[in-house]
Amino acid sequence: METRKVLYPGSFDPPTRGHLDILKRASCYFSKVYVLIGESPVKKTLFSPSERKIMFEACIHEEFEDLKIQNNAQDKGQIEVVTWSGLTVDFMRQNQIKTLVRGVRDASDFALEQSLSNINSKLYKDCETLLFCSKSEFRDVSSSLVKELARLNGDFKPYVSKCVELKLLEVYKNQN
Repeated sequence: METRKVLYPGSFDPPTRGHLDILKRASCYFSKVYVLIGESPVKKTLFSPSERKIMFEACIHEEFEDLKIQNNAQDKGQIEVVTWSGLTVDFMRQNQIKTLVRGVRDASDFALEQSLSNINSKLYKDCETLLFCSKSEFRDVSSSLVKELARLNGDFKPYVSKCVELKLLEVYKNQN
């Protein structure tokens, strides 16, 4: 049987329950999901790529009993979390992935994703983008909002897994 692969790229700084919901939904349609943690020197992030990778993997373990992470070449996990500093389409081409999935919360997300989809398909003709609409409970949640709530001692806990909550509390306890 052919492995149906999909790429779920993002900065995930930090991963939210909205991100995890998109991952879970994508895993229903694909036998292998690569979560690509983007590394960009121009984008300011709170956490390093390796910290975001560790957090995302911990979130999967914490939230989903039925999803298995591939930790090494011998594993046959459905999810593989990787970091990448190049073009998303280069990773796709290198790993023979033709589909990427993204979540959209509103019309502005859709417009951005439509533009990115057009560019990606020009750079890699086999690239197809699938958009998952955010569920209503995640529509207003973003990593930026979560970080701002955490920084200002607001209640961000409903939007993240316990492992992310603890990491944010650790970062911001020293700043408040």
